[in-house]
Amino acid sequence: MDSILYKLSKLYKTKSDALFYKIIVNSSFSIIEQMVFDNWEGGTYGHRLILKLPETIYYEIIDKKEDYENKIKRDIEIFTNSINNEYLVDLIIESQNNDFTENWREESGISVERNLRIVQDNAINRIWSNSSNFRLFLSHKAEFKEEVSKLKINLNKFGICCFIAHEDIEPTQEWQNEIENALFSSDALLALMTDKFHESNWTDQEIGIAIGRGIPIISLKLGTVPYGFIGKYQALKINLETEYYEIASLLIKNHPKMIDIFVTQIEESNSWDKCNMLSKLLPSIQELNDQQVERLIRAYKTNVDVKGSFGFNGSKPREYGNGLKYELERITGKTYNL
Repeated sequence: MDSILYKLSKLYKTKSDALFYKIIVNSSFSIIEQMVFDNWEGGTYGHRLILKLPETIYYEIIDKKEDYENKIKRDIEIFTNSINNEYLVDLIIESQNNDFTENWREESGISVERNLRIVQDNAINRIWSNSSNFRLFLSHKAEFKEEVSKLKINLNKFGICCFIAHEDIEPTQEWQNEIENALFSSDALLALMTDKFHESNWTDQEIGIAIGRGIPIISLKLGTVPYGFIGKYQALKINLETEYYEIASLLIKNHPKMIDIFVTQIEESNSWDKCNMLSKLLPSIQELNDQQVERLIRAYKTNVDVKGSFGFNGSKPREYGNGLKYELERITGKTYNL
């Protein structure tokens, strides 16, 4: 069967059936229920073929799953007609993943019980300078506030709005309550783990709330190695002044909200420099929906700064990467003419 699926993949690739090609290449299979239809010349054997797909591809085709099953079954029969006494009775597409847990509601991070605290819209708008951007809570020691302030400015270039307690709390607001509002309305938390990070009265508690909410946590190794529960989360060791974009790259890999914000930043970009900077995130994107692809293509065709930037037109791949066309084809498996 593996050799048959290999031939089928070549057929789909030749015909530019990108989604069918992706299905076959990414599937694993099992064959079950061997049935004897008669005993003439040793009998005729019928088989049920199960194709198991990664969850992302499975949900991409679920609305028309039966159509995909029927077509792939018919196409497989092109290569099996010459095999004596063998017959494909049925083909079923399933998801590879079986990650069900009884706590799936809590683990979603959006159940009322999980969030523990509802933050009102007026507080969100007060705390976050742009509440529609990605909201990143910066957990740090007070002595590191100058470096954190610079990081906040740099991350804002990617549509990431950062909360820093020492400069984002209005004097009229009760500071502890406002920090809690920020923690419970953030999309992710970044822990800047400088020397003696854990000796702060607040940093460990801030991380504990983020863990309890189930939001993404990133730690920066700046003198302290991640410890305790935070040790299991992704850690970076970067130069904050020149490699801050690595934080945005990690967020765009792990949070769907970042992709929409990234696309919006491209649509609204008004300079080559900003476009070249944004293009650094393209290689980190693993998935795009059809609407996001259409928005990116439209921005490329209508925004002269996007099309004119090396990062998106791909004219200087060594310095700025391979460009939008290459990255879209990598992500979607389709061919584009930009």
